[in-house]
Amino acid sequence: GLAFISTAPTDLPSVVSGDERRLRQVLMNLLDNAIKYTIGGAVALRVESLESKLRFAVEDTGIGIEPEHLSEIFNLFHQVRDPAVVVEGTGLGLAISRRLTRLMGGELQVASVPGQGSRFWFDLTLPAAPHAAPTSATRTVIALTGAKRSVLVVDDEEHGRSLLRELLAPLGIQVYEARDGEAAIQEAQRLRPDAILMDIRMPRVNGLEATRRIRQIESLADTIIIAISAGAFERDRQHCIEAGANDFVAKPYRQEKLLAVVCSHLGLEPVYAEDKAPASAAVAVTLVVPPASELRTLLDLASRGDIKRFLDQLTYVEQLQPAYAPFVNQLRTRAAGYRMKELRRWLKSFEGVMDECVAR
Repeated sequence: GLAFISTAPTDLPSVVSGDERRLRQVLMNLLDNAIKYTIGGAVALRVESLESKLRFAVEDTGIGIEPEHLSEIFNLFHQVRDPAVVVEGTGLGLAISRRLTRLMGGELQVASVPGQGSRFWFDLTLPAAPHAAPTSATRTVIALTGAKRSVLVVDDEEHGRSLLRELLAPLGIQVYEARDGEAAIQEAQRLRPDAILMDIRMPRVNGLEATRRIRQIESLADTIIIAISAGAFERDRQHCIEAGANDFVAKPYRQEKLLAVVCSHLGLEPVYAEDKAPASAAVAVTLVVPPASELRTLLDLASRGDIKRFLDQLTYVEQLQPAYAPFVNQLRTRAAGYRMKELRRWLKSFEGVMDECVAR
């Protein structure tokens, strides 16, 4: 197996000023590269505090790099490690990482011993930032408002499924599981979940192939599919979108970010701990849905793209019954951002309510 080690000083500032996106991309590239070339042993991410800088280092116990190749490894499309080790990729990662590191004011360096492993590191000036007030990204979510939703989690590793199950189930989302792409296709047809969280790297049928095949099934053509991949390049995201995924989340992901993506696509809103009284029960709040006739009118206006009349209709619905306000706010937020496709999809998710009312 392969162990992962992470170390950091205990006296690091809790918040620093820097380019989070670029730093995350560089570290993801270096970790991805280390994992590809390390069959057994360990990969480590270390943060060290220098006098006025922070040092980020990624180490591995992999096959290492010959000394004569060290000057070439940052060239575009250049791979210099053991050709007998078959891995994906074109050698872009290190070249891009060096470029991004320089843009942040650092220099990516490497030391390696063939047969023992490699170490990549860079130093950045990241001054401590003033403590900011808690945001939605750091506050604790205790419940979700919205209709009852179901999610199919697809991952060949139990740990991956467990993380998502423990994140979503306590918030009232029904969680189903599948161990590979083939099982995902079968379970998706049987369960008809509202969304599928699809890991990409799996044996047998991988996530991309499973997504393509699911999109060919008429009853699942509009099912939300969120791809989860260890590949953090733009091309990885693009491959997932081209296969039919609605969105993409790179590993390792922050739970807050993944939950935000899920909520966005399923029309759910988080309830935070500090928004509730201390004695309040942490239970999901169900939206009060307007009558079927009003739902159909709203869907018709949204389908025609008539924003002005749609907003007027929302005001009318809100005046019908104060209890409809949370439902109306969900729609008003999407309409204000001109997220019409998402708005229509969310309204269509209540078609069962419309049909049930008509049947009565």
